[in-house]
Amino acid sequence: MASPDFATRPGGGAVQLPRRVIPGGREWCGTYGLEGIVSKRLSSTYSSGACRSWVKVKSDGWRAANAFRHKLFEGRPKEEPDPRERDLQKKKAELARVLECLQPPDLSPGLARELKKQVTILEAQIAELIARRPADDVT
Repeated sequence: MASPDFATRPGGGAVQLPRRVIPGGREWCGTYGLEGIVSKRLSSTYSSGACRSWVKVKSDGWRAANAFRHKLFEGRPKEEPDPRERDLQKKKAELARVLECLQPPDLSPGLARELKKQVTILEAQIAELIARRPADDVT
């Protein structure tokens, strides 16, 4: 692809400097399954790491093969629960808490009476929510 020269960087090490770039370099990269070409602008000095002087050009073959690569890093989409189902679950949880409050043997009669009223109300609300479910949702 290029005729390299080697130059010494300040601090040691070698940098490969191509004398010329053969046209069709992106296609060449695609032929060998490479991502593309990274190059530095001629007007800028060498600096390691990410900077605006470095230009990355991806090959068309790599772009096509990895068009959906970002999907690997996305989580599963969160399913929004049906509001009716969410309300039903809340009412069932509330009913379980009220029934648990009715368990102690030393519960005062007045409090027990109020909790039993709440149980009746919650059971009616749960039955209503179940009745409003679409036919295919009933299990």
